[in-house]
Amino acid sequence: MQFGIFPVGDVTMNPTTGRTPTEHERIKAMVAIALKAEEVGLDVFATGEHHNPPFVPSSPTTMLGYIAARTERLILSTATTLITTNDPVKIAEDYAMLQHLADGRIDLMLGRGNTGPVYPWFGHDIRALPIVQARLAERALLPAEHLVDGGYTSVAIRDNVARLHQIELLGPIRAKRTRQSRKGNVFPPDAFTIDWDREKVICPQGKESSQWATPPSIAPLTRVKFLQNDCGACPVKAQCTRTDARQLTFYPRELHKLQTRARAEQQTRDWWTRYTRRAGIESTINEFVQGHGMRRSRYRSQDKTHVQHVLTAIAINIERICAQLPPAIAPQLRPPTALQGFLDWQHIPRPRSWRSTD
Repeated sequence: MQFGIFPVGDVTMNPTTGRTPTEHERIKAMVAIALKAEEVGLDVFATGEHHNPPFVPSSPTTMLGYIAARTERLILSTATTLITTNDPVKIAEDYAMLQHLADGRIDLMLGRGNTGPVYPWFGHDIRALPIVQARLAERALLPAEHLVDGGYTSVAIRDNVARLHQIELLGPIRAKRTRQSRKGNVFPPDAFTIDWDREKVICPQGKESSQWATPPSIAPLTRVKFLQNDCGACPVKAQCTRTDARQLTFYPRELHKLQTRARAEQQTRDWWTRYTRRAGIESTINEFVQGHGMRRSRYRSQDKTHVQHVLTAIAINIERICAQLPPAIAPQLRPPTALQGFLDWQHIPRPRSWRSTD
């Protein structure tokens, strides 16, 4: 058994001091942790690969190469190297070189973990939903309701699809998870009142926010902040925030109303009855992938692969139709003839082609 350490690499506020380190400080701290791990006798040091804040490092090969030069026996692992945004040949080349420099102490782990905004930075288009709906529109097959999973139900996407194609996206909108909501304290974001006309937010203690801003962003968001003096003197500050002043982030007015309405709807029985059809869709996809190997093509060229997909879909439809049909009635065999009876009486075997009731 081996023991090691895996720092997440998050550049977040220290809950004890209330200070957020810089990326430089966080990277240096991770290197110091690796050196200390070898000093105290641990076996493994692992680091991830991150391309979006607030996490580091974005180049695990560089970090592990630096650590390898300053250690002698520590196994250096990646947890994990992203195969979704890296070229596989480049991964093989980089880690083969690193393995030589580290004298065989590199443990390569591969994974798919990533977040949606990262893919376009590497030239990958994962906007499956717009592509699917555009193709359906070309064939005049757009549905009035589109069942999707949680990856396609952001408020901005729902609003854009409704305006562009007049389609209702039906899927769960996840609640915002904060320290307050996880612990069940009295001041989650929903406990604050938003005065849209005055651009103010009122806390449950009656204090108004001092700042209201909508900075440039891919997703439209409004950020508000309360005065440090108001929060510092508040008798229930410990149940609200651990920083000097409470901050809130929410969508602009129309999107916020859409989000609130959608979250209320998904608590009803009618919404869940409609969304249960998604389970049937997922089971169909699972049947294709697990039962018929649809993630691999038996042929070369897209045309032949398309024929494979069509024939597999037809076969699955036939299987499902047969499963719904009533069980077939066993055929009634005719009684034995006089000759068959004589052969049986004389214990003479019958030819296989002769029918019998036995």
